[in-house]
Amino acid sequence: MLGVYLNSKGEYTKARDSWVNDFQFQLGAIQNKGDAFRKSIDRIFFDSKYGRKLGENSQWYFFTTLNFLSQIANGRDFGDARRPFISSFFTPLYLTEAIGIEWKPNKFFSMQFAPGAVRQTILGNKNLYKEIDRLSPEYKFSNYGVERGKSIRNEIAILQLVMSYNKDLVKISTSSGDIRHLPVQRILLPLTIALMPN
Repeated sequence: MLGVYLNSKGEYTKARDSWVNDFQFQLGAIQNKGDAFRKSIDRIFFDSKYGRKLGENSQWYFFTTLNFLSQIANGRDFGDARRPFISSFFTPLYLTEAIGIEWKPNKFFSMQFAPGAVRQTILGNKNLYKEIDRLSPEYKFSNYGVERGKSIRNEIAILQLVMSYNKDLVKISTSSGDIRHLPVQRILLPLTIALMPN
């Protein structure tokens, strides 16, 4: 098993204003006995959020955010005998812009209410479906909701609700005496009610 994990988070705070940037990169591959070598995880995540407190001692913020989620390596469907490629570099890529109100009672928990959110599903390779159709004509490939031959799909959300929990759960003492933390990295519980274009 091979893997790479990078995580970086920066926060700038001044008076009632805050700007938080969160970047995560995970890439892993595994080969079990008798199976082909395959990726186990492939994720690029970036979130940039500006917030302003509604009052000096308030737990409520006005916020606006930009969120990016994608991958870099080709991915196959190993459940199909022909193992077609169903993903590739920036295919799919999800880009979300939102504006709303955030409740932040402490440093590790927050809840965002965004009545205004827009999401784009972008295909870096808009012709991916052609190779799938050639290999497996009967394969029902959704094309990630993007119309075939096009590279982008827009969705407008009536309401987006995101809860975030980010806190060390366990402290581990190693043989060398170091204290290590077992963190929960940004557990997101999203709920989106969206209007989808035809």
